[in-house]
Amino acid sequence: MEMINVVNDWTWVREHAEKMIKEDDQLENDVLAIARKNRIEVINIIELYHEGLLLGQESTEEEGKYLSFKDWFYGFFQF
Repeated sequence: MEMINVVNDWTWVREHAEKMIKEDDQLENDVLAIARKNRIEVINIIELYHEGLLLGQESTEEEGKYLSFKDWFYGFFQF
């Protein structure tokens, strides 16, 4: 997993995650499956990513770096 440059801004996080989901059919299918399984909206999964980003930036030495949405999603939900 590679750390990417991220912006601690809800709009940026939402756009980043939505772009990754739209560009990757497998990721989109997996995100939708998790959302259905847990009876939540996709935006709730993106909110979890944002929370992880906030916590991750507090604990990492690389300021402004975090996992991409895709890497975070597959690590968090352990596919």
